[in-house]
Amino acid sequence: MKKAVIVSCFDNYSYEVRTKYIEKVLRDKGYKTVILAGDFDHRNKETYHVDRDGLKMLHVPTYKRNLSVGRIYSHKIFGHKVYRVLRKIKPEVVYAITPPNFEFSAVSKYKRRVKPDSKVVYDVVDMWPETLPVTGLLRKLAGPFLKVWAGIRNKALPSADGILYECNLFKDTVTANMGGILLENGVKQRTVYFCKKDSFRAVNDKTDNYAESDTNRAKGSDINKYKVIYLGAINNITDIDLIGKVLKELAKKKDVALHFIGSGEGLEELKELTESAGAEFINHGIVYDEHEKSVIMGDADAALNIMKEEVYIGATMKSLDYFSLGIPVINSVQGDTAKLMDVYGAGISIDKKNYKDKINELLSKSDAEISEMRKASRKLFLDNFEEEKITAELADFFDEILD
Repeated sequence: MKKAVIVSCFDNYSYEVRTKYIEKVLRDKGYKTVILAGDFDHRNKETYHVDRDGLKMLHVPTYKRNLSVGRIYSHKIFGHKVYRVLRKIKPEVVYAITPPNFEFSAVSKYKRRVKPDSKVVYDVVDMWPETLPVTGLLRKLAGPFLKVWAGIRNKALPSADGILYECNLFKDTVTANMGGILLENGVKQRTVYFCKKDSFRAVNDKTDNYAESDTNRAKGSDINKYKVIYLGAINNITDIDLIGKVLKELAKKKDVALHFIGSGEGLEELKELTESAGAEFINHGIVYDEHEKSVIMGDADAALNIMKEEVYIGATMKSLDYFSLGIPVINSVQGDTAKLMDVYGAGISIDKKNYKDKINELLSKSDAEISEMRKASRKLFLDNFEEEKITAELADFFDEILD
């Protein structure tokens, strides 16, 4: 049987939103698949293990800080181990998702030295650490390191048969950085968004009734509160200050409650800013169960997708949850998210200069207009992030590469 290897350092992050769909596509095409993943949980900073058919976990060194020599060393060791396994298995197809960029180096080396006729697909889903939200002197000091790190990825890209991108922002950036070399080498490129299970279907049996009715308030929910959701990590890339300002503006006209689902080092600061803005802070903690999470979120009046201006990202996973439930989104992320929201009318996009006007614009909308905004948010998800659609796009892309 033909063999395919999927390389993903962070299996507990990438599997549910990307690599399980790649795995399905390759298996449907008749390949025996193996996923190579590191055994270090980057979020919780601890070693972990998963037993799953077709998954081979490679032991890597642990590290405590995101920006550290220890992290780079851990990624480098993972790359070395990936190359050794590839050399042993000799797959006909290799797919690798980055970061870390050492994955691409390992795969490129395999194709060059071991199996030149193998088909290689790279997937650029993040541009860390080039995308760190730092400016001024710190950005200048980090410049040489960032250039070297980007160079590891860029050196490997021309060896690919195809390159996937998590958003158009990354595709445009890489294409500009690489000049015309990818085109000259005949490398096929395509943006295919991440996807996830439909959160609305987790709590509703009759999905076809969505367009005719708004999500009802969850049992026991306070209908007099303006319910705002924040889902995910609250950390150094979150603009907590802008969130506080948004809540303060909302609280001028509404009795606001912020429902937080997640964790992070900025949790206490967010709580303090929320309460000082005159809003109630309700912490649900980390919720993994899709049904439970959807029940908490489904009746929200608005959801927050707010990051610092310096963050270089086109789409976020939290926004997929928001859109799938038809929640109007208050967004500060530029690139793909802002463009899609503008096209569909699924919420408002704000910045530090216009947030007051935008919030008041949102609050001035009629019930009928908000209902249309909910439907637009749901349609945005179905048109761009739904599982079957994304799987079909990935299958079509691999058809181009393999056939």
